[in-house]
Amino acid sequence: MLATLDKGTARRNALDISESMARNGTALYGSTFQESVSLGFDTLTRHLPAALDLFADVVRNPLFPDDEFERERNRHSDNLSQGESNPQALTARLAPRLIFGTEHPYGLPVHGFFSTISGIGRPDIVHVYDHCWGPSQSAIVFAGDVTLNRAMELAHLYFGDWTGESLAEVALPFAVPAASGCVYLINRPNAPQTVVAQALPAPPRKTNDYYALRLVDSIYGGDFQSRLNRNLREEKGFTYGISSMLALMDKAGYWKAQTAIQTDRTGDTLYELRAELEALTGERPITESELEEARINRVRGYAQQFETIRRLAGIVGGLWSGGLPMSDIRDAVDRIERTTLEEVHAAAARYARPEQAIYLLVGDRDRILPQIEARGFGPVVMLDQEGRGKEV
Repeated sequence: MLATLDKGTARRNALDISESMARNGTALYGSTFQESVSLGFDTLTRHLPAALDLFADVVRNPLFPDDEFERERNRHSDNLSQGESNPQALTARLAPRLIFGTEHPYGLPVHGFFSTISGIGRPDIVHVYDHCWGPSQSAIVFAGDVTLNRAMELAHLYFGDWTGESLAEVALPFAVPAASGCVYLINRPNAPQTVVAQALPAPPRKTNDYYALRLVDSIYGGDFQSRLNRNLREEKGFTYGISSMLALMDKAGYWKAQTAIQTDRTGDTLYELRAELEALTGERPITESELEEARINRVRGYAQQFETIRRLAGIVGGLWSGGLPMSDIRDAVDRIERTTLEEVHAAAARYARPEQAIYLLVGDRDRILPQIEARGFGPVVMLDQEGRGKEV
């Protein structure tokens, strides 16, 4: 839907919109996330009223012309097809599906599947727009050389009479994760590398463990100096790099480490991933020096998030859509610096649970299966490119 908003309105066709943006030095952009969407623009301050008039027209009066819809659907279909042939992208898309289940919204990739895109028609996006896009569930964020009074004046001028349906709260089903202890494999015959992901359940964004868990992640795989990177990249040379990340939504989250490694090191990599996860709460608990280094990296990285006005607006919008206080911007550094080693150990104990880990591989089955068996992993479940089980 976002890709077709600026392809024609009741007042402007796609060419008019494009020319107006170019004339005002305006760049329109949008993003779709698991629980929200955002649409924004950059413009010179002197062009703000004209740009906001155009923006309001796009947001409030889209026509979704048939020809533009077909063009965007075909483009999106091509992108999805390319993504399904990219092992890194494929693994990133399917790991949440294994954590939450095939019927849970968190398990559905934001951009859909190649096999389903052809079934989406213009009436579908019109329905979504009519029932999910309105002022009651929207916020306007201004960032730049504009005062609060001026921002309020412009918002009322261009959006004050905007009406629309209120979006009913969606009751999420219970997550039905794939069986832990299994290795899930997507076959790519003759692939020179294996993409490996380790995924675990994680708490919602509003958890009291948020800052402690972020620091655990930094130490485990989130920073370049992390345990995983030192082990698999610097010491063993299995990969050019490995990283981990947390995806924490309103109701639940997941924790994922991912890398691409030499195919003949697939079994060894699985073993090292499991060993490093166990070590967080076992023989090598996080140390004070590791925690201090992680604090420094997190604080430095946090400051870098505010380097551009667009990113600042995105942070504010993310806090609003997540129901989080704006004071988080002010308090984050202090919360990071005050997180204790005991809190980090407690968070690791709660979420670094090897028995809950799910492993997803994309690579050459014939070369991988003997390694998995030799390292004592399994059983192996074969998946297709959309995460559905298939016969070995």
